[in-house]
Amino acid sequence: MKTTHLALAIIALCLGAVGIKFSLDQQKVISTLIIAHGGNSNKPTGSGLIVESTELDSVVAEIAKARGESVEASEKARLEMGDMRNKCNDAQVSLDEKKAALDDVTEQVRISEAEAEKKKADYQAAMDGLRGELRNNLPDISEDDDLTSFIDAIRENVEISQNELKEVQATLKKLSATDEKLVEEVAKIEVVFAQIKQRNDAFFHEYTLNDNEYSITATDPRWHFVVFNAPVNHGFIPGDSVPLIVKRGDQAIVTLSIKSVDGNEVMAVYDPKTLPAGVQVEKSDRVFRKKPLGQ
Repeated sequence: MKTTHLALAIIALCLGAVGIKFSLDQQKVISTLIIAHGGNSNKPTGSGLIVESTELDSVVAEIAKARGESVEASEKARLEMGDMRNKCNDAQVSLDEKKAALDDVTEQVRISEAEAEKKKADYQAAMDGLRGELRNNLPDISEDDDLTSFIDAIRENVEISQNELKEVQATLKKLSATDEKLVEEVAKIEVVFAQIKQRNDAFFHEYTLNDNEYSITATDPRWHFVVFNAPVNHGFIPGDSVPLIVKRGDQAIVTLSIKSVDGNEVMAVYDPKTLPAGVQVEKSDRVFRKKPLGQ
């Protein structure tokens, strides 16, 4: 506000100065016109004029210059007043913003105080409830006991609870160790069970194949071999230790060993010393797998 008043005072002084100069210029012009039309003069001329045209032009130029300076000063003052008005508006906006921020802070403080009062009341209610609960659980505490007695009683109960918790944790630790051992034992049993299952599956697979019989297509008593046909995916390979036997009816004659496999055609040899006396392998005989549990 002080800056605004100072600017207005300066503008008023400028305008007054311009007015005084303009008044003096007007007086010069009037004096010049009077002299030009025959007024008082110390320099008479033949036509009665005492002022030359050059002097009149000089006066007119001074008047124009004074008027230009007055207009320039007025425009400058107007611009300064506009600038001051803008600054005042900006200051008012900033003041309004700060006032709004102050109002927000005041409201937040009020809310915080209300929350603090509520928390204080809740804390007091909790303490009263705790005192009542302690009186019920700790009969040694009376109504006249102070807060220190309550705290001591709480500390004692906490120590008791901590000791009980330690005992429970120790028991749980033992149970956990026992559980880990049981898990390891179960894992070992599962491994053994899987191995047994694998062997059983292989056994039963082999056992089911024992019911398959194969027809003999050729036999040679001199070289002691037989040739028989096997189905697709028979699984026979040369040198395989699969026990094969030649049967005639229900009687086993001799055991075979696989020598070569060509597609479905399998050639196997036998030991003639193991044949019954006077018996030779014939094409009418049948080839079987030897059952794992006997024939």
